[in-house]
Amino acid sequence: MDNNYILERDKIIATAIELLDTEGMSSVTFKNLAKKLNMTEMMLYRYFGSLDEIMVEVVNTFTKLDDRIIASVEAMEISHLDKIQEYLKLARTDYTDYGDFAILILNFEDFLHNTRTRDQINIAIQKRVDFGKKEFEAAIKENEIVDYFTAEELSNIFFGCLWQDMLNRRVWVDDREDGEVKVTMISKLAKVLKKNPDQEVREQFMN
Repeated sequence: MDNNYILERDKIIATAIELLDTEGMSSVTFKNLAKKLNMTEMMLYRYFGSLDEIMVEVVNTFTKLDDRIIASVEAMEISHLDKIQEYLKLARTDYTDYGDFAILILNFEDFLHNTRTRDQINIAIQKRVDFGKKEFEAAIKENEIVDYFTAEELSNIFFGCLWQDMLNRRVWVDDREDGEVKVTMISKLAKVLKKNPDQEVREQFMN
């Protein structure tokens, strides 16, 4: 396949993500894409047969990013709880570096209403949940952490924090220095969950 053809398709996908990020789902139209790309709508049809095809590729772009993060973490020789924390750290970094991607998650419900992208979104979310459950189940089984919560509950709690973090950064501009040390909910939870944590910390959390 012609490299120029692939590059043009990638440019269209990137522009669709940009429109989705800055103006919302309703702004992603052939007319707006053509205007942003300085081409005619007819030229767009050389690369995509419909708007649905573009949205499928937009979702694919996100899922590939998430798959890469999970694969990187799974290859690390660290504890299961540390893998969860590392995933959250890498995901937060990627969504900071590629801010447009965060909006895909925050607008996932719109993608669920599209029959072409519904299955993709469900698969992407399920992959993340399965990864979390697997690591938490192993952490509990290998006595890395206490079993206050089930693996599924822990997965929902930890990944819910990532979701909220992305939402916060969409609403408020975080102007703190990158090197600022801060105590997060995730680090607190991880400390409490570890076997033989500081008794005072555990009691404060449980009370």
